[in-house]
Amino acid sequence: QRGGTTSLFRALAQHPALVQPNFHKGVHYFDVNYHRGMAWYQGHFPRRTTARRRLQGASGFQDVEPIAFESAGYYMHHPLAPHRIAQDLPGVKLVAILRDPVERAYSAHRHELMRGFETEEFERALELEPERLKGEVEKIVADPTYLSHAHRHQAYLDRGRYADQIEVLYDLFGRDRVLVSFAEDFFATPEPVFDRVL
Repeated sequence: QRGGTTSLFRALAQHPALVQPNFHKGVHYFDVNYHRGMAWYQGHFPRRTTARRRLQGASGFQDVEPIAFESAGYYMHHPLAPHRIAQDLPGVKLVAILRDPVERAYSAHRHELMRGFETEEFERALELEPERLKGEVEKIVADPTYLSHAHRHQAYLDRGRYADQIEVLYDLFGRDRVLVSFAEDFFATPEPVFDRVL
């Protein structure tokens, strides 16, 4: 969240072979909607025939199979999402776009404040974070339908602890299926980062 996912999503959505969800950039199936089932998730994407038809009109892509993708900023941080993705989407490839954790935390706080999910000023929210998050991961793991407001909307510092989250992805998917990019690189020189993602 607040790491450049929307910008990267918009760039990727322009590629004729990449198929985005019908309504939102992130379906949030693997984090907060998993109980709805795989058919619900698949229903957020165009049918394969529709995606293939789109490619027919694109020069040089007639023999290419479309690839579905989404962007959900909570998947990497959610304690169950990576395991669910590994179980349900064998062979999936992941892109983690990271931003300076201090800048990301500040931006996330402003974002949550504007959305009404936060009421405290930044410094106070950081002070409260350990208490707010205490026991939340355990509750999510114990009850997969549990939605933790604090874990999803008020984990400013915790979300920026990238090493632990990336290690989980490497363990589950292998380093060859996880691409780690940096928002600062994407914003400064988008073409090489975009090419690398493709």
